[in-house]
Amino acid sequence: MSFVMGFTMASVVDPQTSTSIPVLSQILALIGLMIVLAFNGHHQMLIFIADSLSLLPLGTFYPQLNIVDYLLKATTGMFVYGFILSFPVVAFSLLLDVVFGMLMKTMPQFNLLVVGFPIRIAVSLVVIIVTLASVMLLFKREFQEALNQLTLLFIR
Repeated sequence: MSFVMGFTMASVVDPQTSTSIPVLSQILALIGLMIVLAFNGHHQMLIFIADSLSLLPLGTFYPQLNIVDYLLKATTGMFVYGFILSFPVVAFSLLLDVVFGMLMKTMPQFNLLVVGFPIRIAVSLVVIIVTLASVMLLFKREFQEALNQLTLLFIR
């Protein structure tokens, strides 16, 4: 999304991994963390860890066939959620490219570099702000679903 918005060079250094990551992904990660803390997801994770330790004491976990099913569902879920998160921004950016193309065809003296990038950034930020509430509700549901699906790993 940062690349489509025009934030290609805007990045920040992650102190844990010493790599540079886009600013928008850092903002979305912090908002996701706030959502997890808001619906007590950290408590649910601690309860899950306690329950898993009572079901399977340390050193008794052996990979089951269920782990392949879980990894397949988890990977599919992450891909679909990432697509849902980025689709509004990418779709509006594509629509904006079509509008800019028609504008450049009708008015060739229009300087797209000066005017186009701020418009693209503004439209993308508005789309993110408008869709953020529904995307974070979806994130909450997916997070709880992921914790519920983790029990597949402990079925003997």
